[in-house]
Amino acid sequence: MNKISFLIELFITAIAFFFIGLGIDLIINLKTITHLLIFIITLWFLNTLFYLLTLFSQKITYTKNCWLIVILLFPFLGIALFCLFEIRPIAKKTRDKFLLNKERLKKYNFVSNCRISERNLAKIFLNIFDNKDDIYCNNEIKIINNSTLILEQLVKLIRNAKHHINIQSFIFRSKSFFTKIIFLELIKKAKKGVKIKILYDHFGVILKKGKRILKWIEKNGIEIACFNPLHLNIFTSSTNYRLHSKFVIIDNEFCFYGGSNFGDEYLSMDKNEGLWTDLNVIIKGPIVQLINQSFLNYWLTLGHNKRRENNFAIVEKYFQLQNNKFKQTNTTIQLLCFNPKINFFSLNETILNELAQAKKIIKIVTPYFCPTQEINDYLKLLAINGIKIEIIIPTKNVWFTKMMNEHCYQQIIDPNITFYEYEGFIHSKIILIDDKYTLLGSFNLDYRSIYFDFESQLIIDDYDFTQKIVEIFEQYKTNSTKKNMNKKKYILGKLTMTQFMLLCKALF
Repeated sequence: MNKISFLIELFITAIAFFFIGLGIDLIINLKTITHLLIFIITLWFLNTLFYLLTLFSQKITYTKNCWLIVILLFPFLGIALFCLFEIRPIAKKTRDKFLLNKERLKKYNFVSNCRISERNLAKIFLNIFDNKDDIYCNNEIKIINNSTLILEQLVKLIRNAKHHINIQSFIFRSKSFFTKIIFLELIKKAKKGVKIKILYDHFGVILKKGKRILKWIEKNGIEIACFNPLHLNIFTSSTNYRLHSKFVIIDNEFCFYGGSNFGDEYLSMDKNEGLWTDLNVIIKGPIVQLINQSFLNYWLTLGHNKRRENNFAIVEKYFQLQNNKFKQTNTTIQLLCFNPKINFFSLNETILNELAQAKKIIKIVTPYFCPTQEINDYLKLLAINGIKIEIIIPTKNVWFTKMMNEHCYQQIIDPNITFYEYEGFIHSKIILIDDKYTLLGSFNLDYRSIYFDFESQLIIDDYDFTQKIVEIFEQYKTNSTKKNMNKKKYILGKLTMTQFMLLCKALF
């Protein structure tokens, strides 16, 4: 972390704690009418100031209303929280660096002959100036739907690597059999001269106690970098931004892509987690180079490593394809990367755009169903207009997540919307539009993925591939129970708790 960023965050944190201290001091010294007047005037002035700052901000309406409630109910504490989690003075600097690196990386694009022209685009693709070039044909996709095959397929890909491997993930568990086997294979390849980079999320690794195993492989010649390391920013809004997309790139030719992190639960080998279902794919084709570009941009812009070797002289050597002749296929894919405060579009807008293309049916698989109010309202509107919607969510989940999910279900009850609860925990992230287009990636349908996490999504236009995903969806349904969606009346305490948790999700 550079010194300027550290000093800015230190200053913001000091301001926040000043407001907390000011509130406590004024309350303690309320002894006379004069003190009371000082307290009221100070409270009125600060609340008015921060109300105006919030009111005229560019936040979405729901988040804006949430902050107004917090400032109203907790005057000094609310203002302190606002300073910590809403003032982001270094976002523009990061964004400029990210966009500059993106432009510099484009000159290493060796697959332009597979690019789809704008006039031939299906409406499902997000056709905006920032991403319209990232749509390619001639891709091949292999589905990995069985958790027992994840380890086998990854080991096979790693053993076939010739010159470089790039890995990005949210979680690496130190005590995981899965992680140890993969890392042993990586060490063998590193000793043979294969260049290996691993980009990990600091919060995800600390949460799952994966720091020790990453230090072990670093000692064995593998380069690692940390995304958004926690230091002073644990008290600020920066903590919210986590790297949630995950994939393994082999020689810029193959990509293992999907929702699985590095832990035994993803192989259904964790006794505490039980049956775990996930969906991954192995991609070969020009879109892999776009995924590799996104990895390298994160590495250069947001990665922190000890060696400070984040320069283009290193990455260029391992970037060009050995063979840029691809099999002629009809599989057209667009890669969308969602980077908070960097992109000109959000996951929320993208999902709304994709849902708008549906004419008959929408099928969704998600481990967490707590979407934004806009997505919830739009699903209800589509159902009213005759679009059939089927949503599969897991039966097993932590109590507060189940409570919030239940609250969101209640808002969109309609005869055309059917919820299914999968027996066990389903971690797949899929949206099917009219059984013609497949959307899959690392994103969940919740506030964290939509507004705070660095996510990615593939839009796949391939009828045959989509039919295979439809079959998988139907298999999920056979292992699920149809949920009874009768309207429930919440008692005041439960409703208050649910609204409070939704408030926290929207804000933090």
